[in-house]
Amino acid sequence: MDGIKLYNIEDIVKELKEREPLKAAFHSDADGLASVCLLGSVFKLEESDQYPYSPEIFGDYSGSDVALDLGAPVAGEYEGIVIDHHPAHEEPVKYKLAYGHVPTGVMLFHLFKDMIPDDKVWLVCLSAVGDGQPEVIPPEVWLRSPYLWELQGNIYRDQYRNVRMYPYPLFSKLSSPINAMCRMGDVMGAYKILREAKSVRDIINNPVAGRARKKIDEEIKRVFSSSNPLQIEQIKHVAIVQFESDYYIAGRIATELSSSEPYITFVVVNTKRREVSIRGILTTYITERLKVRGYLAGGHAGYGGVSLLSEEEQPLGMFLNSIREIARTPF
Repeated sequence: MDGIKLYNIEDIVKELKEREPLKAAFHSDADGLASVCLLGSVFKLEESDQYPYSPEIFGDYSGSDVALDLGAPVAGEYEGIVIDHHPAHEEPVKYKLAYGHVPTGVMLFHLFKDMIPDDKVWLVCLSAVGDGQPEVIPPEVWLRSPYLWELQGNIYRDQYRNVRMYPYPLFSKLSSPINAMCRMGDVMGAYKILREAKSVRDIINNPVAGRARKKIDEEIKRVFSSSNPLQIEQIKHVAIVQFESDYYIAGRIATELSSSEPYITFVVVNTKRREVSIRGILTTYITERLKVRGYLAGGHAGYGGVSLLSEEEQPLGMFLNSIREIARTPF
């Protein structure tokens, strides 16, 4: 990956300008949404029923001019521009690639920081925090938006009637409401809120996003309910956990499980949505072996996922058997 040559920045700007209005495709998470909105603050995007859009299958962004935070294309010859940080690109790269080791929104800041308006710089924080890497927020972002460290939170009485205050920096509160809307399946609703927002507080205090966050929290609580506990199937260092939900919360479930057992890699499957998230040390080990078996798997070190095709093409039972076989491999 380090051997892949980045597409020249000047050439990227020139080609993006020539292709305006841009047909953009983006990942359906906080980093992807921040990235498309950052791009839209510098270049003109096509705004229609078709574009911008977030593909159902990660890496399936045919028809777009630019793909953001979506990994390598999974099918066909792509001739657009890819700005990405997922380790899935293989030489020789035929498309125009700008690749980095930080969240895509942070990459866009490094590429176009002199072109991004000051009132949109906060989107870089959404990208980094949403990707779990607040430490990579560039110093220039703090300098251009010092208000991001202002605090906001809740005040309430505890059971002993003591007043408690829990304020947090504004930048740390950005990703939760946006990711909640994505987990509910309302990616374009989240996009609209971000595009229209004038400030950080427009996101944090948005009532629609706030209701989404509350619903997702309630659903997480339901899934972890002691009255109907989750079942775990463990094979050596890998554990399979299955559950049913209308919402795309496998990542949240997997992250909480992995935090409690750091030496177990969890494969969490939302059987209703055919959603698969993988968390733990062996994530890359598992995703690489799933690719050999024909699955669309990938992600970051420690954080991965699988885009399952239809039940006819890739039965869930067959997928689970593949995980079991991979887990049995001796170490």
